[in-house]
Amino acid sequence: MRIEAATVQVPNIAALESLSTNYDGDLAFVEGYYTTGDRGGGWFKFLTNNTATPDWGIYIPRSTPGGRWLRLLNGETPNIIMWGARKNVGDSTTNIQNAVNAWGHQLDGNGSGDFSELLFPLGTFNITNTIVFNSILHLRGEGSPSSTTIILTGNTNAFETKTANDLLHGGLNNSFYGYDHGLLVEGFTVRLETNNTSGAGLVIRNPGEGNTIRNMGFAYGGYGIRCLSAGAPGLRLMNVGISEHYVAGVSIEGYLPADSANYIGSGGGQVIISGLSGDHSRADSNATASFLRIWRCYAGISFRDFKAEGQWGGGIVNYRYYGDPLVGELIIEGGTYN
Repeated sequence: MRIEAATVQVPNIAALESLSTNYDGDLAFVEGYYTTGDRGGGWFKFLTNNTATPDWGIYIPRSTPGGRWLRLLNGETPNIIMWGARKNVGDSTTNIQNAVNAWGHQLDGNGSGDFSELLFPLGTFNITNTIVFNSILHLRGEGSPSSTTIILTGNTNAFETKTANDLLHGGLNNSFYGYDHGLLVEGFTVRLETNNTSGAGLVIRNPGEGNTIRNMGFAYGGYGIRCLSAGAPGLRLMNVGISEHYVAGVSIEGYLPADSANYIGSGGGQVIISGLSGDHSRADSNATASFLRIWRCYAGISFRDFKAEGQWGGGIVNYRYYGDPLVGELIIEGGTYN
């Protein structure tokens, strides 16, 4: 009978899974997810009776049935490599979605849960489908926006909040799920394929209390950011770069386009957009693409200190007003364009 837990050291997660003789409380140090020092390793504790669903990040199963290895973060910010995302290699969609699900899940219908921050480390990661995340999970890139890039292959959206996903795909549509409270997305670039003409880099819905999108980059696709309803108190967008979008760099919509049956609220919040900048030269849409598109909203829009270059033929601001004329307003100041 052992009195103290044993400690082992293994080179990667695959080696951790292959361990077969472990006792409750044993510790393991993993040098890397795939290779030593790749930032996917760390400390794990073996739990004999744990039956949690493996996510290959927080909970790692053994090849021999029974028990789970539990990752011990010890104050470290979790990053997507801890779930097996790989730089410049293969498809990291499932790995990133597993990380989002593990670290931004919701435990009950009242909004309580384990919400925190998820880091996207320096480098380029490839995905092939939409990443759906809870708005209260802070998504943060490392370094400058150009230092971390997510590349989506496929004609879809790259990132959607849970509320936006519910709306677009017929999910829950009640008062709790209706607002993107606490949204904070910052510090990385989302790049779509050039032939993606309808997808967006980021789709959000009804931006609520304490929301911010800042220091981000978006390239190609139909939209950079697509905001479904202006929300309350309203979208906060700062220092975002946009380029080569087929429909609009930023689109704030009171209705889904060309479908008044899908009313989502025209949104009366105070939208603040500061430091938006971008270029446009793609020939397939240079006559119609808009820099900022405000579609059937009556929100108060404050649009300041922008820089627009290239052929935004759909207008630097494409403003289609909707609602009570005493409610909405549009303030534009401090911008440059050519």
